[in-house]
Amino acid sequence: MARKTSDAKRDLAGLAQGHAQAAIDALVDIAQSGNSEAARISAAVALLDRAYGRPAQAADGADDDKTAPALHIEINTREAVGDVRVTRTE
Repeated sequence: MARKTSDAKRDLAGLAQGHAQAAIDALVDIAQSGNSEAARISAAVALLDRAYGRPAQAADGADDDKTAPALHIEINTREAVGDVRVTRTE
């Protein structure tokens, strides 16, 4: 039974991977021109998570020097709806 489940998961993963580029393109489109600020931010965060991984969380809640680099996200809704700029800060 476990083998059938593993095969099914592998098949499903293969099908999903075939749509990965379309999904990323959709996230980029939403991050740039989504109908709401919340949608644009969510899409931008999803893209960053996929590009750099989710930021590390300390188990005890204390900050340490081993966390992911800080990223500054600026969404300018006054000049152009959905204008998203991401810069890496050290």
